[in-house]
Order: sequence, then C-alpha cells, then structure tokens
Amino acid sequence: MKVLIACGGTGGHIYPGIAVADELKRRHPDWEFLFVGCIFEPAMENRLVPEAGYEIVDITADSFESYSTFMDDVKSTLNITRSIFQTMGILRRNRPAVVIGTGGFVCAPVVLTAHLMGYPSMILEQNVIPGRTNKLLSCMADRICISFEESRQYMKKQDVCVVTGNPLRGEFDRWDRISARKQLGLTQEEKLVLIFGGSLGARSLNDAVVKMIDKVGRDPSNRILFITGGEHYENVKAELEALGIDEKRFPNVTVCDYRNDMPVLMNAADLIVSRSGATTISEINHVGVATVYVPLKHAPNDHQRLNALANVERGAALMCEDDEELAGSLTECVLRLLSDDGTRLEMANASLSLGVNDSCSRICDLAEELIDSRKKK
Repeated sequence: MKVLIACGGTGGHIYPGIAVADELKRRHPDWEFLFVGCIFEPAMENRLVPEAGYEIVDITADSFESYSTFMDDVKSTLNITRSIFQTMGILRRNRPAVVIGTGGFVCAPVVLTAHLMGYPSMILEQNVIPGRTNKLLSCMADRICISFEESRQYMKKQDVCVVTGNPLRGEFDRWDRISARKQLGLTQEEKLVLIFGGSLGARSLNDAVVKMIDKVGRDPSNRILFITGGEHYENVKAELEALGIDEKRFPNVTVCDYRNDMPVLMNAADLIVSRSGATTISEINHVGVATVYVPLKHAPNDHQRLNALANVERGAALMCEDDEELAGSLTECVLRLLSDDGTRLEMANASLSLGVNDSCSRICDLAEELIDSRKKK
C-alpha cells in the first residue's frame, strides 16, 4: 500500500504532511510513502522530508499569482502544465491508495490530476480562510480536513469537510514544561521569551524585536531566545551589538538563525512572540502558551490576522499590528505580560483549550476510510 503526500514551500505545509505520514506508518509499518515537492528554490521539503526518513520527488509546480510580465505568465502556465504531466507519470508508476495535499501550490497539480485519474484524495486546510489552491481543489477532494469550523463556508463541497485540527509532529507530546525547562537549564525564577518569525524569518518583526530586546533583555531574569531566520541573522547580531547587547555581556539573550528543537522550546516558554501562521498557532495551542502574535501584513486573504483574532477573541493571545509602531506596542505587551503571572496563566490555559490533541489521528482515520471505501468498489 502506498500513500502520496504533496507538500512544499514552508514548514507550515511540510510538517503536517510528515506528521500524517508518521502516524500512518506507526499504524501500518508495511505501507510506503512518497512525497511530492517543488523543484524550484527555496524548497524546504527537499531537506525536511528526507531528514524525516521519506522519499520525495519534485515537479515543476508554480503558483497562481499574477506575474509582472507576459513572459512570466507564459512561463508559469508552461510549468503548471508540465507539472500535471509529471504528476500523471508519478501516479501511474506508484498507484497510491490515497493522495493527500497539505496546502500550497505544489498540491494543485497533484490533487487535480489524482481527481481526473480516479484516485481518492484529501486536502488539509490550516487557516480560517482557505488559500487559493485549496479553494480550487475543494470541489475535487473526497475529504477536506479543516482546522476551524469557520472554514467550511468557503469550501465548494461543504458536506465533505471535517474539523480535524492541524496535525503536529509527535515530538510535541514527548515533552512537558518540567522536562523541557530542565533540558534548557532554566531555573524556576527565569522567564523564557521565545521569539521567531516562521521558517523563513521576518524582517519587520526582527527589526522591532531588536528594539524590544533593548528594553526587556536588560533584566537578567528574562531569558530571551530569538530565532531570526537564516538570511537575517548577521544583520540582527550587528544591530544588537550596536546597542551594546552581546552574549558575553548579556548571557540571558540568545540569538540564532535556526533551531530544530521547537517542541522543547515551546514547552519551556513563558511567553511567545511570533507570526500567526496556522501551523505555528496549532503548535502553540497544543502546548498552551501565552502569545503575542504579529500577523504578516500582506498575507493572502489576510489569513494571518484572522488566525490571530480567533485566538485573541478567546483570550489566548494578544495581537500587535506590523506597522511603524510595532517596536513600541510589542515592547509594551511583552513587559506587561512578563510582569503579570496571573494573566499569562489565564492566556496559557485559554490557548491550551483551543488545541486539538488528536488531529493526526482524526486525519489518518479519514485516510483509512477512503482507502477502505475504494477497496469495496
């Protein structure tokens, strides 16, 4: 039995696919898994998927965004057409029992072709408002796994929508606050502020955080772990050093470009500052942490703002606008929450109440049902 999983672009699309594959593999050790990613850079899936122990093949998938020139439009159309034929070859060679798309433009030619060739398919939608690809595919998929009930209204086949939550890596269940803080060497008195802007970093957020650290990081009881993203690391280090903040004089401030132990860091954190991508929010709510979200200003359909608001309205988070006042508003929010243990605890409990702890199990149940129904035909 083989399962085909299409994902790519960002960690928010890749990690859910890996999580589903891990759970299905745990249930069915003899099953085989093949991922489909994008040949173009940056292609994080070509690193993360093999690291997780799975095979991946690439297609020339391209987005449906508008391009600046006629030749760009022609090139994109040719890439999309070519990717459909590439997917036909992949499906014929592998004959999967089910095809799963985790969102993003890589999924479009894969799920579309699977539908045309009669293979059962599922799509995962992590955001409140579906992206362009999943809106298109919602009339073709046999099951649509949504993280928010509000998403159902945007899907063309609402009757096949199932609220499953967003599947997370198993590592999040292998840690708790006590074990995670012990792993990081944190004392009871220290308050860990975890800051990150997503798998690719976030320049405007980083600039604001530098100014915030100048205020918050001077208190040695505040432990700050700032993950900048690879391309922003050197600039952030230089800006902090210009303010007199380096790891020798301020050992409580740690700056790094990337960390692969996010389950440990989130479980240990007292406060998180981050963008509000759907997978990030799912991970935070699974653990239960007070958070200040800074939505990406130009995210498609303003989905990051809506994701954040769904948590703010339920008392699980605060939100700061990504504008010229961000440094000031972010500093105010962080200082206020660090000084109020009661409010942080209330927000953490509200965050935890929003988490869906069995998302992966729900999605895998649906995949098995699709496979069983196909066998009976």
